[in-house]
Amino acid sequence: RIRGIEINLHVTLLLTGVLWILPALAAPDIPVALAHSAALIFTVFGSVLLHELGHCYGAHLVGGRSEAIVLWPLGGLALTRDTQATPSDEFLVVLLGPVVSLAIAAVATLAHFALPQAMLGEYIAGRIFLTGISTLMWVNWMLFVFNMVVPLFPMDCARLIRSHFSANHNPQKITYNVCLVGIFTAGMMTCLSVVAAFIPLPLIGADGQIFFILIAGFGVFSCLNEMRQIEYADVYSGFWTDESPIKDSWARLVQALLTIRKKAPIQIIQSNASAASPLAAEKKRRAAIISLDGESTADALEAELSEAIDAEDFVRAAEIRDLMRNPTTHSPKRS
Repeated sequence: RIRGIEINLHVTLLLTGVLWILPALAAPDIPVALAHSAALIFTVFGSVLLHELGHCYGAHLVGGRSEAIVLWPLGGLALTRDTQATPSDEFLVVLLGPVVSLAIAAVATLAHFALPQAMLGEYIAGRIFLTGISTLMWVNWMLFVFNMVVPLFPMDCARLIRSHFSANHNPQKITYNVCLVGIFTAGMMTCLSVVAAFIPLPLIGADGQIFFILIAGFGVFSCLNEMRQIEYADVYSGFWTDESPIKDSWARLVQALLTIRKKAPIQIIQSNASAASPLAAEKKRRAAIISLDGESTADALEAELSEAIDAEDFVRAAEIRDLMRNPTTHSPKRS
């Protein structure tokens, strides 16, 4: 545990560690080879752990909680709750993971070029240390770039895109469109892996092919899961609520960075943008339809259903069909 957050190692990660160590047993200098393998394992998954702890700290800033972090061969997963009340909350939580990786990569890069490598390379411990610094540099650069350029759930890029555009557009539609882009991206990654099996491509070896295919498969599963969830619930729990204004997560971040203990905290000015947003108006319109009774309800729902079908809004159409089955209650999917 780290500050109450459970750190779990998936059993497949242990098997992967064994596979990384086995080649060292066939090396001429077994102790040195084992030290290199151990340094590689701790550097890679230590970097992943710090990346996930960045997400957990973001959850703390927005008033959510972090329950656990799971490390497995494809990286890490931070299990958090109450971190998606608004798009700005999700944006902050997601962003702090890549920020941590970027900071580590920058420091490791400076150390890599500043250290006297010729002098340290004369000693076994020095060579292991230099290998660790080099691995730390490349691993964190890869973590940062991969998470920021691949628009595939549950990667940070897809969630950042969703939270950014959801501030002014329907989060359900944004999520659906990002999932479609993610599925297309997964297909391109799979095709690239297949091509790399016949034509040598830079940076994609045998391990890279397997990794890309596994990431693509897990990404498609995650995208389908996201598409399924938006049929049952809103993406952001507090974004449609007029009574509670949107929390300014950037102000929370400034407060956390600038406030000194035992001193008065910086006053946070909350934004009332939700009251005037088009999303709030949409929520009021839905509530007005639900509040109707009798034939007026059926007529209104029929008109709404036709409008939703014409606009190809599958989420609203599904909700309206649920209301038409039982017009006196809310959608059974939301109960």
